Amino acid sequence: MINSKFFLAICCSLFLVSCNRKVKLNPNPSFGYESLTDSYNSKTNIFERRYSDDTIKIKIILTENEREKIVKAFSENQFQNFPHEIDCSKWGTNPKIYDELFIEDFSVKYIHNRDDGWFCSNGKRFNEINTIIQDVILNKSEIKKIESSDIAYE
Repeated sequence: MINSKFFLAICCSLFLVSCNRKVKLNPNPSFGYESLTDSYNSKTNIFERRYSDDTIKIKIILTENEREKIVKAFSENQFQNFPHEIDCSKWGTNPKIYDELFIEDFSVKYIHNRDDGWFCSNGKRFNEINTIIQDVILNKSEIKKIESSDIAYE
């Protein structure tokens, strides 16, 4: 009887540890995103906007608060526990949209349609991070001054 209780306690402990996997992030990690038209890389501080016949590159410097807000979103959504690809696209529904986020050397590609999937929790968490990073970057005064891209999903 003692052996079975001990075994049960070990199993419960392992289960609790495996369910609460938190990956410790570098205190000042590089991160970024890429969508059909825009991308940003914090390592180079370069924002790119693609057009059908050109690409504009702008250097963007984030404040410490902006960096912390973005890194916190990655951490709170346990980004580094995501698979490398999240496919929330609905079969037969177009267009398929491809977005990508990265922090340090870990990147995740997110494939989806315009509508959110009901049962795609990793997609919802990906979107929480993506929304924060794009809100910060796209609200920079340098970005607001440039024209929107002429590229679109069809």
